[in-house]
Amino acid sequence: MQAARSKSFEDFLLCDDRNVRMITANFQTKALAHDIRPDVLDETMTSALLENAERNLATFDFIGICKYFDDSVRVLSEMLGVELSAKKLNVNPDRRFAAPTAEELDIARSLK
Repeated sequence: MQAARSKSFEDFLLCDDRNVRMITANFQTKALAHDIRPDVLDETMTSALLENAERNLATFDFIGICKYFDDSVRVLSEMLGVELSAKKLNVNPDRRFAAPTAEELDIARSLK
């Protein structure tokens, strides 16, 4: 948390601290594989993680997309035949947001 608060987005992405890399390097794969150990960074382990993540992902009945949150909730509602409403409890109206630069996006995409 301290690194996220004190560094620029680019510096955070490029940070070599293993606790930061745990989040910035292939985090979605680690989360889907149920293995977010900070030391899981090498190519051999990443390949096994991807296999586990794909196997786990195949068991999901629904996957929503954050960028399309409202649409995802609507589609899930339709699938279940129930009207769902979602409370956005983690919204901070005072938080400043700056869209990432093209360079920051390239860095984020290159992290493995």
